[in-house]
Amino acid sequence: MKEYLPKVFVSPITKKIDNDQEVFMGSNKSDKSVSEVLDSLFTSDSYTFRRKFEIRTNKEVITTSIISRQGNKLLTLDNRYIDILDIISIKEISSR
Repeated sequence: MKEYLPKVFVSPITKKIDNDQEVFMGSNKSDKSVSEVLDSLFTSDSYTFRRKFEIRTNKEVITTSIISRQGNKLLTLDNRYIDILDIISIKEISSR
């Protein structure tokens, strides 16, 4: 028994197709937010008070070690409280 399939209409493509370029808007941003950096610091196996950090805030640049996070503030080794909302970036300088 022979079965015939119906013919299919093929629409011609008249424009250039580059939808992969139009849809994908990737980013090479490798900077983490301050909260992500703090979360990774406090969940790591090493102690944060043994490492020196450069903390940039809205007002100043502080080079110190971080002891703990208490609410919305960081307690540093030199007995300072730094408001987390004022922090722009945190970079590790060295390990002791």
